[in-house]
Amino acid sequence: MRYFSLFSGIEAATQAWQPLGWTCVGVSEIEPFPCAVLAHHYPDVPNLGDVTKITEDDIKALGQIDVIVFGSPCQNLSVAGNRTGLSGEQSGLFFEAMRIIQYAKQHSGCRFALWENVPGAFSSNKGADFAAVVEQMAGLNDVDVPKHGWGKEGAAVGEHGLLEWSCLDAQWFGLAQRRKRLFAIVDFGDWQSRPPILLEREGLRGDIAPSREQQQSATNDAYTSSGAKNPVVGALCARDFKGVGNQYVSDGKVILDNGGARRLTPMEFERLQGFGDEYTKIPYQGKTASECPVNVRYKALGNSMAVNVMAWIGRSIQNTIQAA
Repeated sequence: MRYFSLFSGIEAATQAWQPLGWTCVGVSEIEPFPCAVLAHHYPDVPNLGDVTKITEDDIKALGQIDVIVFGSPCQNLSVAGNRTGLSGEQSGLFFEAMRIIQYAKQHSGCRFALWENVPGAFSSNKGADFAAVVEQMAGLNDVDVPKHGWGKEGAAVGEHGLLEWSCLDAQWFGLAQRRKRLFAIVDFGDWQSRPPILLEREGLRGDIAPSREQQQSATNDAYTSSGAKNPVVGALCARDFKGVGNQYVSDGKVILDNGGARRLTPMEFERLQGFGDEYTKIPYQGKTASECPVNVRYKALGNSMAVNVMAWIGRSIQNTIQAA
């Protein structure tokens, strides 16, 4: 599988999908520190930069693209943001991603497009913003907001193909934080001959309110994207820790450690998101890796996707293709 990553950040998708044998044909990122992380870890992967400047010829030059993954900015959709929705300057970049996806469908054989965002996308503009997402991704017109809202998951079939969406919580994928994110994937190919990708495994959807014991069990059994047990998250899965209660990983987060509160270290932020230790500890702006500023590491990790969740989605895509 070959994929192109838009709004790529520090590339949770590649950390999740490289172990599956997938190839990243290109990324698109403009923030200075994430760009430095990408150049450090993936020097041979082209960074096309600003999504608004990506052309049809740029996409043609990348060759075969099976999947486009994009976590477009959430500032205008988040309940913590200004709630201007898809008409906002940042979150409106969703439509730029859809333009690029059309190029990839036309020239590169793109079969899947995977969108990640905050659960606030369900309620932004009284649900109308997610209706627009469904219209754009599935290829439908005049989608109505359901009477009781969008819930946590669903599907739609339109001119473009089958769209599935589900709200997934990182704590059910072996990570020691409660971090719910909305994922929507559209299949432009032969979706009728395959099982679902997102709409399964009820315990992973956040339908069941976990007890503390359930959460400890979930976080103690952590796995890498290849399915092997993952000791990378050990420090945050120890019984002495109480977990992170907020879905946002941000600068200044504290954790209860043996009865006392302390600030999370950058390495623990990496583990919360499923990255390897010191993944973001790189040479930056003339400084050595040991001098890498922690504030930019916190921000980049907080804006990233959870690697373990992306790994599960990648395996689900792979399994459905093989089962078809």
